[in-house]
Amino acid sequence: VSDVSFDLRKGETLGIVGESGCGKSTTARALVQLPPPTSGRVVLDPDSEDEIDLTGLSGNDLRDVRPRLQMIFQDPISSLNPRRRVKDIVSEGLEIWSDGDIGTE
Repeated sequence: VSDVSFDLRKGETLGIVGESGCGKSTTARALVQLPPPTSGRVVLDPDSEDEIDLTGLSGNDLRDVRPRLQMIFQDPISSLNPRRRVKDIVSEGLEIWSDGDIGTE
């Protein structure tokens, strides 16, 4: 994959779609640094005091940022457990990173 650029504003969602083998998963994994891209940058909050260049992070610093990122894999069998309710699947991440009762949110 080469020559890829995205510019998203706060609250926007990015969907990467295309034919099998076109680089969707490779691109998505590079965005969340699994593994990091071989060139270029991935930046959160560009042009602000809180700008974070993910490609410059490692270890605990990268772990602290990852809750702000989400990737849903194209294989629904590995992403969604048919024995669980959608509410439980979606709220699992919130329960891990929240102090409140997710059932009321």
